[in-house]
Amino acid sequence: MIQKPTYYDDAKAMKAGSFDRIPAGWYPAAILGVTQGVTQSGNQYLEFAVDIIDGEYTRYYEKDYKAQTPYDGVKKWRGNVRYFLSEKAIGMLKGAMESVEESNPGYKWNWDENTIKGKKVGLGIREEEYEASDHSIKTTTRPYAFCAVQKALSGEMPEPKAKPLNKTAAGASSQGYSSPSLTPPGYQTPGPVSTQTAAPKWEDLSSDEELPF
Repeated sequence: MIQKPTYYDDAKAMKAGSFDRIPAGWYPAAILGVTQGVTQSGNQYLEFAVDIIDGEYTRYYEKDYKAQTPYDGVKKWRGNVRYFLSEKAIGMLKGAMESVEESNPGYKWNWDENTIKGKKVGLGIREEEYEASDHSIKTTTRPYAFCAVQKALSGEMPEPKAKPLNKTAAGASSQGYSSPSLTPPGYQTPGPVSTQTAAPKWEDLSSDEELPF
């Protein structure tokens, strides 16, 4: 007879096609990687891949990634926050980097993407409208901003405002949501984070080649 794991009865059932949507709000998270890219219209950006590190939705984007059915042989990491590098938008990126520094005492952002991997940060997730392939308007939740992790844990951040669909741009590529396509080896998932300044424990998942980090 097959041996049943002791945690089976208490586990939450996850059926194909029924992956729970994460609610809008602020969460303690960790940065898993950052890539630089350019939109079709020529706007440069930095895109940070993140995942939740504490609470009911710990490892949410890892679980989402593993539950996906590949499309054309490709899965997408959906836990991404994008900041643009234009003169008009650069203040948002600077504020985000100061939030990372505040979340990790002693850390200073120096534009080296390798130094930011594993750093804690508060992650804002909001509701967003999008146009489905059948042109219907649907709603999902997506990461959109950083704050200091201490503020995310304390509950002092305001509730994220929903982002309505830009009706004039419906159907345009700008409504799409791109995920990093790189598949570097190794991936570290952080354990629970506390309000203390001590760094959280990390669980080494570098041997899990299924994940894109």
